[in-house]
Amino acid sequence: CHVPGTAGGAMAAACRCFPGYGGADCAASCPVASDGALCGGLGHGTCNDTAAGDGRCVCRGRYSGPQCRDCQPGWYGDDCTDMCIHVTPALGGWCSGHGHCHRQTGDCTCAVSWSGPTCGVQCPVDASEQPCAGH
Repeated sequence: CHVPGTAGGAMAAACRCFPGYGGADCAASCPVASDGALCGGLGHGTCNDTAAGDGRCVCRGRYSGPQCRDCQPGWYGDDCTDMCIHVTPALGGWCSGHGHCHRQTGDCTCAVSWSGPTCGVQCPVDASEQPCAGH
């Protein structure tokens, strides 16, 4: 057994992994955030820490990301329960398909060369080849 993640000891027939460790030898570990929370904490996800597990977080509800601290596309807020209001299905979904929904505010953060509250306005390129005059 892989020493850091085992409870059964090196001579045990089968490893018993500590919480946060998985795999046949308990060598796979789930990511821990800087605040010590495993898989986002607060019910955001669970660690796949069984003997057959791979040490990855399995996110719950509308949470996503390696530590289950992000919201799935189109959702925002502390609990990922608010839906982004800038949805334009005909233009590619959230933020007109040219940006993403800010995790805390729900406002669109536009990709380079796009602007407007829904990222639906393509910026003209100025003489110096800068889209939106460099803004």
